[in-house]
Amino acid sequence: MGQVRRGGSGGKHGVQSGCEASTMSWEHGFGPLEDQGMDGGLAGCDDGMLGCPGAGSGDGEGFQVNCTDHGSLSDESRGCVAHDADLMVLEGRGDGGGASKPSFQKRVKEMVQKYNPDILVVMETRVGVNRAREITERLPFDGAIRSDAVGFTGGIWVLWNSGKVNVAHLASTEQEIHFTVKVLNSNVVWLFSAVYASPRCAERHILWNNLMKVADLHNMPWVIVGDFNEPLVNDDKFGGGAFSVNSSLLLKEYLDKCNMINIGFAGPRYTWTNRREIQALIQERINRFFVIPQWCLLYPDAKVTHLPRYHSDHCPVLLEMHPSAVDSFTRNVVDWNKNQFGNIFTRKKILMARINGIQKAIASKPSSFLLKLEVDLLRDLDLVLNQEEEL
Repeated sequence: MGQVRRGGSGGKHGVQSGCEASTMSWEHGFGPLEDQGMDGGLAGCDDGMLGCPGAGSGDGEGFQVNCTDHGSLSDESRGCVAHDADLMVLEGRGDGGGASKPSFQKRVKEMVQKYNPDILVVMETRVGVNRAREITERLPFDGAIRSDAVGFTGGIWVLWNSGKVNVAHLASTEQEIHFTVKVLNSNVVWLFSAVYASPRCAERHILWNNLMKVADLHNMPWVIVGDFNEPLVNDDKFGGGAFSVNSSLLLKEYLDKCNMINIGFAGPRYTWTNRREIQALIQERINRFFVIPQWCLLYPDAKVTHLPRYHSDHCPVLLEMHPSAVDSFTRNVVDWNKNQFGNIFTRKKILMARINGIQKAIASKPSSFLLKLEVDLLRDLDLVLNQEEEL
């Protein structure tokens, strides 16, 4: 049975790892967070049914809490000035083996250069503890929390810029990392839960129960983000087996108990695809941001965008706290500046725009022609990226 991890503090030279536990506290006494339990009774669980064997039965280690001042964090993690923090979620498994591949690390750097997120959540890293430390230290962030992969499955990383936000790790299991975020030069602290729900329904139920326990422990603004591995409504699924009403109703029930609301999105509807031919194509919206109304009052203009997929079967998802014309103008200027360096950059921009349009069309009305066109455009983009690297 895996260990439930508890928070510490750290940056580039003091990474907060799920395997390096220290004492952390919240406002009330905290019962055990249940680990997913990799052994015993979970195989053969029917994803369409409630009451799967083993649900909620994992052993967990509890911790007690007596922290009452949510507005103060340790001086060690303080830095420079910012008033909001943009967040991005990536999945690592589509890069030919996970986050250990050079293509993934290159993709992270490109996304950071274009969108400049202050917090990056990486799901399905498929990387063990020692390798994870090496990789995260090469990425353009100076703070990290890791819930390490179990074998070659799962894994969550939370990376951030300490010059923009203070992050304090609270607790972790294989399916979740909970931490507080304080935007620098502000008095606002909110709770952030990054989740990677197991493909097995019994293990997902353990995660839903853990979220309920977290909900009972605080009154902070709260965001839950990640891969829930569960479509919420029938329109969130295209192809494959029948949509599971029972499983979606159970997730909705837990989200309601946590007072969570969906803030919508822009971009293609589906966040994951199996990238098959039209006869076997499956698409689902399973990557989501949920927030409580209290958080919405802080950031009423917050915007979620499903970005185009290039190297993964999941699309990156971006949360902008205060999207503005200034941000768009800055990005356009950067793109314009790059385009002055030659046709390679112009072609790259055109290909990315076409891929975005094709993926939106596939999400609404897939066809063999569109799927083949997407494959061709992605192959062309890889060639352009290789040419760009040689410059």
